[in-house]
Amino acid sequence: MKPLLEMRTNNSVIELELFDEVNTKDLKKSYVVYQDVKYDFRLKNIFNISNIEMIVNNENVDIVWGKEAEEYVIEISRNSSLFLLTYGMTEIIVRVEFLDGDEQYLFTAPLSVAVRKEYENSIESLYEMLNVIYYKNDMLLYQSKPDNKRRQIDLFNKVDNKLEAEIDELLLILQTLQKNFPYFLKNSHMLTETKYRIDSLEKVRSLEAKNIQHIVTHPEELEITYNANGIFVNKNKYIPRKTLVGASEYTCNTYENRMIVSFIWTLLTHIKMRKEEIRNLLKRNEIDVYSKTEPKKEYVLCTKIIQQYIRIAYTKYEEKFLEFQKQFSIIYSKYSSALVNDTTILNKVPEPTPAFLEIYHYRNVFQLINLWFGNSKIKMPQNNILLQFSNADRIYEYYCLLGLYDVLLDLGYEEILEKRETYKYKVNYVKFENTEQENTFYFKKDNIQVTLYYQPVIYSNQATTTNAIELFRTDRSFYTPDFIIKKTVNNKSTYGILDAKWRNRDTLLDKRKEGGMQDLVYKYLYSVVDAGTMQNVEFLWLLQGKDDNKGIKMWMQRNGMKSRQQKEKFRLASGIVRYTPKSGNAELKKVIYTFLSN
Repeated sequence: MKPLLEMRTNNSVIELELFDEVNTKDLKKSYVVYQDVKYDFRLKNIFNISNIEMIVNNENVDIVWGKEAEEYVIEISRNSSLFLLTYGMTEIIVRVEFLDGDEQYLFTAPLSVAVRKEYENSIESLYEMLNVIYYKNDMLLYQSKPDNKRRQIDLFNKVDNKLEAEIDELLLILQTLQKNFPYFLKNSHMLTETKYRIDSLEKVRSLEAKNIQHIVTHPEELEITYNANGIFVNKNKYIPRKTLVGASEYTCNTYENRMIVSFIWTLLTHIKMRKEEIRNLLKRNEIDVYSKTEPKKEYVLCTKIIQQYIRIAYTKYEEKFLEFQKQFSIIYSKYSSALVNDTTILNKVPEPTPAFLEIYHYRNVFQLINLWFGNSKIKMPQNNILLQFSNADRIYEYYCLLGLYDVLLDLGYEEILEKRETYKYKVNYVKFENTEQENTFYFKKDNIQVTLYYQPVIYSNQATTTNAIELFRTDRSFYTPDFIIKKTVNNKSTYGILDAKWRNRDTLLDKRKEGGMQDLVYKYLYSVVDAGTMQNVEFLWLLQGKDDNKGIKMWMQRNGMKSRQQKEKFRLASGIVRYTPKSGNAELKKVIYTFLSN
């Protein structure tokens, strides 16, 4: 019996078959799950388990599990629903450890996430954010996880994504051909071949069958001679005025050279074909997503988000194959000029001749041909592939990172350096992990230096400072805000904290909600201290990711009667600012400008 993951709600039970690998080839078998519905799970038909982990969107889910009879009951620890921040499609990954020490990853079929119709504006907003991220820094969309065990489940893993593997293979071939070309230009393998022409008899060095045949078939060339030698006819002697003369010449038209040039032509033809396939896929710009059941009438599927991810991914592929076409056209022109002009399409590995096996540079190219034909042919997916989506929180963080970067440039600050700093975490929790991209950005304007930190760490130990962040937490372990901005003037630093939240205004102001304004005021304004001045941080802003019907884009914490009598810098010390494609960045720019002004 195959392992099963049973999904339960108050009024439904769905059994999901578990597979040993990611099943992304057919989206016509997807199940519908609901973004705002809470699920409990049972793991069936698998035994002798010592530990269970559940992973969604490449992030661990906090679970509590236990055994009941021959099944394992899995409950989600958090109060919110499992798919609350998931848009588009996903799958559930279950990692199990066995009593004998082995481990196994198990994957569900694709899951289509349905969203309530009243939240369709969130889909539009995420769609626009994806566009912004793609055009400003598309690599943020392609981040894999640092845990090596997790790499095998990342969409852009070389093993799982065969199109990406083909690109790597073509790049290796191109680089090897470029590296070897100087040898083929000057020292390519040659043969001597005899070329014949009509010329005077004196130039004949040896008489061969071809010479005699030409003389016999061209009697008009004969003339009488009085020498002792000649062709005796009717008592006269004749010799040809001109005949077929052979001369040995060196030629690059060898079997090996023909195969090399034909191989390059084959690759160039394949690249053009692949580029057209991708272009046609983008032109169709359609997605076939069929679920086993239709979503409930008050819900919609996020096909627009899925479509956007696929467009982004395949546009990058189109650009890569277009560049390959240019580079391989150049390399074909070089090799065909140096060796031999051949446009034969190869469909198998050439014969392993001594030249291919014994001459170093020929052996290099022969190995490439074996590599290319040794792999199974890659086909474009007949159905659109399933992407591993980042959740909405992560997408909004990237959107805010790029937005803060642009705001600093708009305010006249010049970037002087960016780097990636690694932090040490004292707990093993998936949310606490180092970024793969640069996370520290240095700017300067006049005598002001500004440092923008992405995903920094504030430690609880006053003596522990990392990445020149001289803040510490006064109570427990450590904090990881989304952003810290540090202003330094005359060696005196001031810190501000910003947190990106994919929420609306009412949720952020709800005092019962974790991660809302009240919760973060306690965390960052009351519990974080500057080690240099021993003063609390006074600047805290939440970036609101969801549009709502609030007419005011900015909410200030210091908004009482006495506060309104103070200067703007005092009033703009903390609050909530809506930052979305719809709202623009004017209010965010005002907040940052106020913090950086003297």
